[in-house]
Amino acid sequence: MQWLVLCSASAALPMQTAFGQSPAMRQGAQLHPDLVMQLDAYPDVRSLLLQQKLTEALVALQRYQTHPGFDDNNPDYYNLLGILALKCGDAVLAASSFERVVLMQPENAGAWLDLAIASADSGERDNAKDYFDHIEQSFAPPPAVRQRIAYYRSRLDGPAVGTIQPWSITLQSMLGYDNNANSGLQNKTVRLTFDNSPALELPLADSYQARGDAFIQIGASARYMRPLANGYQLEAVAAVRQRSYRRENNFSTLDMSASAGLHHALAGGNASAWLHQTNLTLGRQAFMKNTRMAIQYEHAYGDCSAALSSEAEWRRYADSAAFDGDLLWGQAGVACTWKLANTVLQTTLIARMGNDQATAQRAGGNTQRSEWMARLGLPLAGRSRADLSMEVSTARDAAGYSPLLENNAVRHLRRQFVRLAWTLPVTSATDMIVAAENNRVLSNITLFQQSGKSLSLELKTVF
Repeated sequence: MQWLVLCSASAALPMQTAFGQSPAMRQGAQLHPDLVMQLDAYPDVRSLLLQQKLTEALVALQRYQTHPGFDDNNPDYYNLLGILALKCGDAVLAASSFERVVLMQPENAGAWLDLAIASADSGERDNAKDYFDHIEQSFAPPPAVRQRIAYYRSRLDGPAVGTIQPWSITLQSMLGYDNNANSGLQNKTVRLTFDNSPALELPLADSYQARGDAFIQIGASARYMRPLANGYQLEAVAAVRQRSYRRENNFSTLDMSASAGLHHALAGGNASAWLHQTNLTLGRQAFMKNTRMAIQYEHAYGDCSAALSSEAEWRRYADSAAFDGDLLWGQAGVACTWKLANTVLQTTLIARMGNDQATAQRAGGNTQRSEWMARLGLPLAGRSRADLSMEVSTARDAAGYSPLLENNAVRHLRRQFVRLAWTLPVTSATDMIVAAENNRVLSNITLFQQSGKSLSLELKTVF
């Protein structure tokens, strides 16, 4: 008797059922070591799975059936196929896959439980009840499994089970301190330059200096995902986030955004198209509207996944059209998973190059931009994890910024950002996140130099 496969399905890859998607899946795929061993035979599937590319992983796994020498009597293969099918909302395929597993491994208690749940999700209520009866009569399920069975029985005895719920909701609350809440300047003077005259060091008022303040941040987001026919998947996201400072009320922000995307699983990878809209309020006044359209192609190579994308962006400021810009971005990235003993490391590298075209007369004219990002995630003791993010972005204007600043020098900026976060699951649905951030802006024009640090404690719940 074995409950091992059950553990991989309900804990390592929590199943998306008619009663809602498991929070653990939305927080990230934490693979059971034995499931990792099964996935060793399908490295491209494992890479997609760890990135939560579920539809693409299912398509990639099904593609193995066309390979020469495919073993149609491999229970591990059909167990994985059933788990992924259930996650992608295809309960019928999941049930048929788990049926093959229990025919080949009738002692596999975990596969029987997966079959019962898949049958419930596909509307086969009587079959699901029979399978639950068989599990309780033929095996000795532990208390946690008996509780899970009782939960499903209560649902099966109620109104008819509907289709899989495609919604997920995330709630966020955060306390923190930012030592530059007002985006203040780093220097206390500004150097003014004049033709044929000595430069003048002009003192800046204290109101322009960096000021620290505590803040409270709350947020909520809703995500809708629905598999469509022929390998398509629809995704929509709406989010709102508010940060309120204790004293610096003029720098409190309200961020509202909405996104819609269409994914398509192809033979060689995955293609997607996105539309994003963001409205930002600063100090209770409209500040900026940002619209973006992006297309992306992603391809898996063993334990890595590479992506190319192109994005058009339109930035519009409420108070001054002089800052508006139309941007065109090109992006390349690679994400890999690395096995170190029983530890799975996740790394991501992203490079973005952009051309920012001014829509009106703007100081400095057009701007060339670049962004470089690196991220590392690794599991720690007690189911916690650490994530390190580093970003470097540059901006270089095409023309001089102002005759009064460094003799009309061409402005160039360099932003350096580092974030270290520690995440600890508090419950199956809630994470506690402690994060420290360091942000610094360097420039050849001292007026634009800034620096700031922040520390925060966050609770995030997904259901």
